[in-house]
Amino acid sequence: HARSPMLFDVLPFAGKVLPVSRNCALQEKNGGAFIFFSFFCAILTLQTKNKGAETPYELMKKMLCLVTLLCLMAFPALAQQDTQTLVQGYVPADAQLLSQEQDDGLIEYDYWLADSREFVEVIANPTSSQVLCVTYELRNGEGGASVDISEADAQAQVLALYPDASIAFTKTETDDRRYHYEIVFTTAEFVGVAEVNASTGAVMKRELYYTAALGAGELTFQAAQEKILAQWPDATLVFLAPELDDGRLMYDGEVHSGSTRITFEL
Repeated sequence: HARSPMLFDVLPFAGKVLPVSRNCALQEKNGGAFIFFSFFCAILTLQTKNKGAETPYELMKKMLCLVTLLCLMAFPALAQQDTQTLVQGYVPADAQLLSQEQDDGLIEYDYWLADSREFVEVIANPTSSQVLCVTYELRNGEGGASVDISEADAQAQVLALYPDASIAFTKTETDDRRYHYEIVFTTAEFVGVAEVNASTGAVMKRELYYTAALGAGELTFQAAQEKILAQWPDATLVFLAPELDDGRLMYDGEVHSGSTRITFEL
């Protein structure tokens, strides 16, 4: 598979060199397609030599085949290039592109923000030209050794980043004896999930799930809450958070019914 050149920049990761993609999507996507196209042209040339002179109708058919093949090669690359342009509107202007990868019909773009020392992952659907999720993750971010700030203080850290947000759910999580708050919040554009260090108040991670990108059969955040409460009408919904699973929006949550605690996936 022919690969186009990539520009390598040294980022501040203890001298580690990471590739930064600067190439055109047409070059990156279609190295193999170009080889196939050349092979196809060679076959046509050999056929022409073997047959001798051809009628205008036969030549026209071959030209139509070539034009069709070129279109099939170009359209996916142009769609990918348009998607990258779309994605750039969802990250800060100084974000540095590290890599991009296509899987299961979705494209994942990874960026680095030097000022805030955050990695940014953007998942987009090139078919619908929509961004599904944007994730910011603080480099070396981890929970605190103890819980030193209140839930209200942690929520205030999230609201400082998104002043128009509404807090939906908050819970305390422990990972390897490190503590953080997991806060679910909503805006007019997305449902967000933030992880806040329970000692320092640093926002370690934030995932933004864009509601405009919901596919057929996928539930909105509000519809998911209603469905859960319809299934357990006497229970209290204490937590609900979105996540992507193979490109589809899913929900993890927890309900309490008396002394019974039920965790679920929806």
